[in-house]
Amino acid sequence: MDNQVIDKLKEVEFRILCDFDGYCKKHSIKYSIYAGTMLGAVRHKGFIPWDDDIDVVLTRENFKKLTEKIKVNPLEGYAFENCIDDKYCGFLFGKLRKLNTTFIAEEEVENSPGHHEIFIDIFVLDKISNNKKLAVKTKKLGIKINLLTRANVTRNDSSLKKRIARTLLKIIPINLRHKIIVNSVKKIEQLDEKISSDFKLCSMSTLENIKNLYYPKEMVENYTELQFNNKMFPSFADYDGMLKIIYGDYMKLPPKEEQINKHNPVKIVF
Repeated sequence: MDNQVIDKLKEVEFRILCDFDGYCKKHSIKYSIYAGTMLGAVRHKGFIPWDDDIDVVLTRENFKKLTEKIKVNPLEGYAFENCIDDKYCGFLFGKLRKLNTTFIAEEEVENSPGHHEIFIDIFVLDKISNNKKLAVKTKKLGIKINLLTRANVTRNDSSLKKRIARTLLKIIPINLRHKIIVNSVKKIEQLDEKISSDFKLCSMSTLENIKNLYYPKEMVENYTELQFNNKMFPSFADYDGMLKIIYGDYMKLPPKEEQINKHNPVKIVF
């Protein structure tokens, strides 16, 4: 992708982040920059040079608050895509998308239903009880939502195994799939309220995360601010601990061959 296009994309995504930040502060919704954006803030004071996306994260309680608030007080100029309100949504987490823009990555199918605007990712942290029985219940719900939402995704780069799995899942009518997804999210919310202590946290955005990526509950109790570009944004105070869990030695740059743009959009309209 042309460097000028990448720079323009980053400008639009940064503006989305600024507007999201303002909305959350106005409505007392706590969030943190996350993953590559948190790493970019710590290591580069902005975007990772070869990266082109923005990630934020909320606890389930705050994600629910955001979902409910934005229904009655929409953020002008944006669509909040999530699997609760959008039956074509292809993921467990959320995206804030800038209306009247277009972003089609090379692995996406342009005429597939659902949203195709420029976005930032909004992840959610769910409580995973240290009680094995409750933990299994939450993980099963996360796996179910991941599988059913992925049935909505049409990709050109999918393996044969994934294409077969999606074809089988599509046998379930989309309205029924969405009903199961909504009911599963509600059950996760109920478990979140029920589990008050003795738990860890997980962003169940992928099956791999559900299997391997957990954070201690204390990690999200305190917040600070980190500089990203020319502005300060909320971050969990123990960003060092979180980045080590995600990336290990996060200050070490990856090999040159891994310093690549991962989205490779084939169509962008700003």
